[in-house]
Amino acid sequence: MKVLVLATSSVSIKLLGKIVDALKDKGNEVRYIMSPKARTFNRVCGFNKNLDYADYINYSDYGEFDKEVIAYRDNDDKVIHVDLAHWADVILVAPATANTMAKLHYGICDNVVMDTLLVASGMNKRIVIAPAMNTNMWKAWQTERNFDSLKDRGVQFVYPTVKKLACGDYGVGALADVKAIVDKVMGVRWKFPVDTTFGNRFIPTWPHLGAFGAVRRFDIHNGVDIYCEGEKNVTAVESGTVVEMGQFTGKGVGSEWWNDTWYITLKGESGYVVYGEIMYDESLQVGSKVKVGGFLGKVVPVLKKNKVRKDIKGHSDHMLHIELKRELVHDGGWPLNSDRPKELLDPTAYLI
Repeated sequence: MKVLVLATSSVSIKLLGKIVDALKDKGNEVRYIMSPKARTFNRVCGFNKNLDYADYINYSDYGEFDKEVIAYRDNDDKVIHVDLAHWADVILVAPATANTMAKLHYGICDNVVMDTLLVASGMNKRIVIAPAMNTNMWKAWQTERNFDSLKDRGVQFVYPTVKKLACGDYGVGALADVKAIVDKVMGVRWKFPVDTTFGNRFIPTWPHLGAFGAVRRFDIHNGVDIYCEGEKNVTAVESGTVVEMGQFTGKGVGSEWWNDTWYITLKGESGYVVYGEIMYDESLQVGSKVKVGGFLGKVVPVLKKNKVRKDIKGHSDHMLHIELKRELVHDGGWPLNSDRPKELLDPTAYLI
């Protein structure tokens, strides 16, 4: 597959090299360009010193940092933004700033990155956007409008994740994990794990209390809660092997304010997927192989009677708690006022 990566001016551009390398490791042919501001940002901050610049499409000539002469034709006299859009099977914008999303929404073309994006849009090319910005910029109504508009028009998104940002604010806005971005480009998406149409398959996102990274009373939420009506079937999001099973909530594990529920963990292509707040299928055991869509158990009520929060969208006493980890580590959760544990991944991108 031919992947064109368009990088814009976020501090997350420091991950550009890892994204390019990871895409190549999947067997893709990769080219990339940076917006003028991104190029300056990258150079001034000294990012991506080990990046293979053989894949960089050099469309601009800098005399000084504050002066740019854009060369819209390369040495073969091709119109670069048109040629690149024709060449690519998929266009990945990573990182994508709020400014870039707004420009794409309105069709503003003031640099070659935006020119290429607009040409690709007219060609109905597949476009994947991985946003990165301050959490308040992400939550702004203008960004929400642009996000919804682009999504409605077929643009695919890798939802930003939650962490302490470079500016010091804590919340959603950080670039998604490189693995999640590459998996989205490769077309990896989990099979929906709960037999329900509740809330149009509502996936909570930050700051919803059922979202990954939501700040709660005693800790930070390390998974995603998928609400459902009653004891619905839970199925595997991808094929994997059972590596662990046990009690998830209840008196036996120190959370007597919740009902007794259980969990089962499968190791698959995405990592270790934990299915919690269920009653797992007793025919399964550690070492069992489960195919994608295979039956794992049923959701059981985790909340005591009369504990449903009507002020929280979609809240129910029945929910599947799903986690994703790169390593099977038991660290006691995600403590308040702390960075995300390094083994913990955000499952949101695989569900939306």
